[in-house]
Amino acid sequence: MRTTAWMPAPMSMLIASIWIEDGTARHIMDSQLAEFRARQDLARELLPQELLQTDPACMFVWLKLPPPWRADDFAANAKARGVVVMPSSAFAVDRSEIEHGVRINLACATSRAQLVSALRLLTGTLKDRPRALFGTI
Repeated sequence: MRTTAWMPAPMSMLIASIWIEDGTARHIMDSQLAEFRARQDLARELLPQELLQTDPACMFVWLKLPPPWRADDFAANAKARGVVVMPSSAFAVDRSEIEHGVRINLACATSRAQLVSALRLLTGTLKDRPRALFGTI
């Protein structure tokens, strides 16, 4: 209990220190940022730009939903097709009105090809008529 709760694990700190000193940590971070940027580019290419909010250094994008979509309905419809997104209701902290949108995690896909497939599915879902799918989120 003392070694894990009162101080960082010594082996982890040693590895982190070595990686910082020899540049490995910088290389890992630069590689991750380059992958985030590439995945952000795919999102901007495949999703409607007027509905998209992005940041090149982020693993998420925000997709605003056009009427008649509601965030929970869109998330349920996407999940029924095999893609999980987070509806804006998951981020609500009170009972005030929320924007209808979903957060898409670009880092969950194991490959860029898998991400392209998921983003195309979401674009297709946007064009469909909402279907009532209760209890599927």
